[in-house]
Amino acid sequence: MLFAGTCAVGSYIDLNTKTVCVSNLGDSRAVIGMFKGKELVTLPMSSDHTAADVAERTRVQDAHPKDPTCVVQMSEDDDDWRVKQICAFTRSIGDCQMKDKTASTLYNTYTKRKVMPRPGVKAKGESHKTKPYIVNTPEYTEHKDMEDGFLIVGCDGVWDEMDSEEAVRICAKLILDNAKNDKANIADLFIEEVLKKVVVRCQESYEEEENLTLSDLKKRPQGKKDFSHRSCLHDDITVVIYHFMSDGTTTDIEDYVEVVEAAAQASNTQVRVTLAQLAAPLSD
Repeated sequence: MLFAGTCAVGSYIDLNTKTVCVSNLGDSRAVIGMFKGKELVTLPMSSDHTAADVAERTRVQDAHPKDPTCVVQMSEDDDDWRVKQICAFTRSIGDCQMKDKTASTLYNTYTKRKVMPRPGVKAKGESHKTKPYIVNTPEYTEHKDMEDGFLIVGCDGVWDEMDSEEAVRICAKLILDNAKNDKANIADLFIEEVLKKVVVRCQESYEEEENLTLSDLKKRPQGKKDFSHRSCLHDDITVVIYHFMSDGTTTDIEDYVEVVEAAAQASNTQVRVTLAQLAAPLSD
């Protein structure tokens, strides 16, 4: 259990002030989609804390200036960076071997890839103890005056298959297509769309999966026992979707259909708002 860890993203919505609050650490993500006039606007509510992110990678390197192995590029892929050649994420709950000297000592007795120098220990020639390689400090973001739209909260299994803008477009279309169906579960429908992306990726990436179908994928057993199991083809997918509609909007929801269709046709013109424009994090 000392070596177990998880990324997390949580949200709180204040209905009185129409404020959406998000706190995250790791590579789970929250993103808002808003119907704003004739545009479908994508608002990122979190940053991915991964070693592939330049800001996060720099933060880790600055904390370990004399350790060239604190973050390592594992291949020629620009996104293939890992902390101590082990973890892709740079913030998490748990993963004590990356934060605590006792846990790292125990971890090093069981693995070939060691965490060295151990966090909390003075390395040879150093005047200070080695800082944790992964931290558990979250970032916090707010968006005030939420208008007609939705909030997608999802784990990395979603974002492995699509970016935020595509997720917003897919979710918006599902909401509009099911506007008159009170029994529709938008999150379930959204996961179905993510799995369709998984099928296409697997067909293109693995010769033995070129005939894979969505039905076939769903029939695969869970877990990673061998390559025939689903977790060998895609990461776990967890999604929560909050839908915001102001009074009277439901009767005019058809007005947004054009907006979504236009967004799909011109995805490169999506409105993008950076975290810095929304709010400052809890800590530097």
